[in-house]
Amino acid sequence: MSFGTRFSCTIQSWGHSFLDSAPHRRPPLQRQWSSSRTMAAYPSPPVAAAGHAPTAWNALDRRRFDAGPRLGKGAYGEVREYHDRLLASAVAIKRVPSPCESTGEARRILREIAILRAIDNPFVVKLHSVFMSSALDDVYLVFEKLDGDLSHALKAARPHGGLGIDRARRLITQLLSALRHLHALGVIHRDIKPQNILLRSSDDQLKLCDFGLARALPSPTPPPPHSVLSPLPAPLQRSLSTHVVTRWYRAPELLLHAKVYDQGVDIFSAGCVFAEMLTGTPLLHGKDADDALAINQLKATVSLIGRPSNAAVDGMIAASAMEDSGTPHPSHRDGIDRAKYRWQMLEALRGMRLHSVDSMDVRTRLRAQLPTRSGDDTIALLEKMLRWSTDSRITAASALRNTYIAWAAAHTPHPSASTPPPPPPADWMDWEDRAHSIPLLRKMIRSHAQSLP
Repeated sequence: MSFGTRFSCTIQSWGHSFLDSAPHRRPPLQRQWSSSRTMAAYPSPPVAAAGHAPTAWNALDRRRFDAGPRLGKGAYGEVREYHDRLLASAVAIKRVPSPCESTGEARRILREIAILRAIDNPFVVKLHSVFMSSALDDVYLVFEKLDGDLSHALKAARPHGGLGIDRARRLITQLLSALRHLHALGVIHRDIKPQNILLRSSDDQLKLCDFGLARALPSPTPPPPHSVLSPLPAPLQRSLSTHVVTRWYRAPELLLHAKVYDQGVDIFSAGCVFAEMLTGTPLLHGKDADDALAINQLKATVSLIGRPSNAAVDGMIAASAMEDSGTPHPSHRDGIDRAKYRWQMLEALRGMRLHSVDSMDVRTRLRAQLPTRSGDDTIALLEKMLRWSTDSRITAASALRNTYIAWAAAHTPHPSASTPPPPPPADWMDWEDRAHSIPLLRKMIRSHAQSLP
């Protein structure tokens, strides 16, 4: 079934059920199985007895899931391993506690579910099921489980000077294939880092995971802005948070707190990961983790890829002042005024040493940081991924056409995955502009849960 066929049915049903009917409360994680075989094997779990409301992981149906160890915990939830009897395989289940307590958190988890359901790519982690506890309002996402993540592989390879050029080339090819698919759908991941890249040890297959910060742009494959602060065309005007991407992998437009940006932020992050594969250590390691404005991270970035001229920075400062004049200044969740933050970073940028952004100069600086065995093709691709200006940064689709990557594409699992996906329906993420109430968002999450096995 094509992408359009799968999602047109879902979108049509949303238009009726989400807006016209009241939430349908069910016992914790009770599912209406469509298969008679499934119903026989997994009858609906009983309602918790009075005074014994389910707590956290106990809400999962023990008829289907056998508990395993905890795999990790982050800002938005906890992940544990389970054995799924329905799928007859190990799965990783992410529990997001009570996301519907705020519209922001509810929209974030709904966005993650909708985007993952839209993606069918062997280099993106598969979402098997979604559950929602009626008693606790927790949401459980059931993913395929792999053996580990790239950060562990890098740690093990650090004494040996990285993963080796051939292995790094195969892995970056898979990551670019995943990003090509996302970007063709108008999706930005916004948190590319080794911890969010899973690996399967049997064939070294890579799978991108953790879409908690992902966003779908209003239109697929938007044209990039001409500078880090220039606005997108009117149909794409949507201010996006810059409090995304782990600092060491953050593109310069995010460090400068640009109001709008595009998929280029993923490419820059992927370039940082590629360099780390080659060396075993982070490429842009800002020295001060307590630096709220990330000025030290900006210095590390400028020292490698250069910065625009003073005249260009002055123009960026003036453009920023015009954009912010006469408008209220929204604050970050950490209390930093966004306009003030942007101005301070631009002023800091102007005071930094002027390193050239010329591609040959950047390649020379890259060559000094990479292993001596890194060839010209490796450095050339990396330089194109790390360019300052997002409109000159290479795209995932262009990188996959690079002859340097073409070799690796033939030596990776699922070489046909480089084929771009069909375009999604134009309105597949329209709910972003109309779903603002918690009851409606909760109902949409439940609809996803009911439509998955």
